[in-house]
Amino acid sequence: MNFLSKADVTISLHTALRKGCDSNASSAAWNLVYLLKPDEWAMVGDEVITALKDYTPPPVPVRKDTDWDLMHRITLEMTPLIRTHLLRRWKPYGKGHGIVALFCILELFSDADWVGFVSFLPFLIPPPPAKDKAVRKRKAA
Repeated sequence: MNFLSKADVTISLHTALRKGCDSNASSAAWNLVYLLKPDEWAMVGDEVITALKDYTPPPVPVRKDTDWDLMHRITLEMTPLIRTHLLRRWKPYGKGHGIVALFCILELFSDADWVGFVSFLPFLIPPPPAKDKAVRKRKAA
């Protein structure tokens, strides 16, 4: 799956910690991100992208705010992929104290925290490509 950029992924995840979650663990994670080195937080973005590399979302509307049910369904599909990858496959040990602390905080996340953490990612899915105007005119004629 292709996101717009890794920077978009990390910004989305950090925003979701504040806006999509509401627990002590998510508040600790949100604050810790400010203390991480940029390459440490980028590592999390890389891991999330890796977790979703084989995921194919359903087609999303150009205006994503028109179909909240679809966006929520995509969130619920992505959440176990990201959660499993970050908690079972990602090995942050030896890559810095801050990133290990974040990993330990993620282990404390509730199911609701994980859904909240992932909730902004569906909005980064690029919309389907616009059809060529010439093709549309031919079909209309």
